[in-house]
This record gives sequence, C-alpha cells and structure tokens, in this order.
Amino acid sequence: FAQSYDRDYNWLTPYQNNSDSISIAHDPVHNRVFMCGMGTQMQEKWPSFTNLDATSFATFGNKIDVDGEILTSIPDGQGGYYIAGKFTKVNGQKRTYLAQINANNQLPSYNPTITYFVPPNAAIYSLHIANNKLFIGGGISTVNGQTRQNLAAFDLPSGNLLSWAPNPNNVVNSIES
Repeated sequence: FAQSYDRDYNWLTPYQNNSDSISIAHDPVHNRVFMCGMGTQMQEKWPSFTNLDATSFATFGNKIDVDGEILTSIPDGQGGYYIAGKFTKVNGQKRTYLAQINANNQLPSYNPTITYFVPPNAAIYSLHIANNKLFIGGGISTVNGQTRQNLAAFDLPSGNLLSWAPNPNNVVNSIES
C-alpha cells in the first residue's frame, strides 16, 4: 500500500515532521517502509526520503540526494522503489520528477522525459502500480514528447509509455484502483 498519513498519528512520533503529511509506502515482500516528507524535523534524520527496515525501523541503503522534494514513493516489486515529486536530479543524475531506485540503491537507466505545467502545480503527486503498469499523476503536460495532461502510464518492466491518455483537466493528487 501507499498512503499519506496525517501528522497526528502517534506511531509516527519518532519520525514526525512539521509538514502537513508524510507519504508512506510499504513493501511487505522485502520488509521495507519508504517514507517521504519535507519537514525540517524529518530532514534532521533524513533528507526528504528514507528507506527503513519495516521491523526495526533502521535505515537501509545510502542516502538519496535530490535537488527538490520527494512527495511520494512506491515499491517497484523487485526490492527497489519509484520516487516522485518536484525534483530534476537524483544523486547528481538528471531525473525530472520521477526516478526508479533499484534494490542496490542505484539509479537504473529508466529516465522518462516529463514536462510540466507552470508552478505551483508542477510535480508528480501520486504513483500507483497495477496490472504491470506504473501510473503517475500530478501537474504534468507531456511524457516522452507525448501529451499526457496530469496522468500517464508506463508498461512494466519495459518502462515504455502507454498510449492510454485520459488527459484530466485538473492536477491529479491521488490514484487508486
């Protein structure tokens, strides 16, 4: 599951931040929890994202360095995860608003070209995986040169952009199946 939790959830107290929410994704197969948020208290422990062991809550892997905000994450089903938000570089490599981090905490070659609307809505706010497809939602305008207003889908594991293009007229904040 991937879910945003209000900051009043008591079990999050050791990981609390001072932003409005923390996005949490759980990978039960690999016993990992991925948390992201932009509060300064959380940044003292982790930059805007952390990969935790789901049992001990010890950090796992190397720090993920982004030049912006990670707003959401989701396990990729192979021990890694996708991150999305408002950024253009991850670990010094160009990744516009979407990146995959593999199980070894490295960036694979997967790197779709995403363009976006004028800020403040320019970002990817939601990720969802279903039926071997990765869905992204947010304030976007094109993906890999194709019009994908606010919503797009990729085939997994190839990473190819799908022809599906519903083009909603508002920013997409959440995707569920």
